[in-house]
Amino acid sequence: MRTALVEAAWAYWYRPAIGATLRRRQAGLPAETLARSWKAQQRLHAKYKKMTARGKPPGVEMIHARVAARLPAAAGGAQETAG
Repeated sequence: MRTALVEAAWAYWYRPAIGATLRRRQAGLPAETLARSWKAQQRLHAKYKKMTARGKPPGVEMIHARVAARLPAAAGGAQETAG
C-alpha cells in the first residue's frame, strides 16, 4: 500500500489532464465522484508545485499522507474532511 501511495504522490508532478485512457476508465461514473477526483487532482498538483517553487524537497511523504487520509472517505462516498 505504501508503494502505491508514493507512486500516486509522484504523479502530481504532472499537470492534471484527462486523456483517452482516463476518459474510458471514468465512463459511467457519477458526476459527483468525477468532480471530487478532479478537484483533488488539481489541489494536490498545486500543492506539489508550491512546495518545489519554495525550494522544498518534492514532499512526496506529505502528499502521500494527504492521499491516504482521503482514501476512506473516497471509498465510502463520505464527505472529505478538512486538512
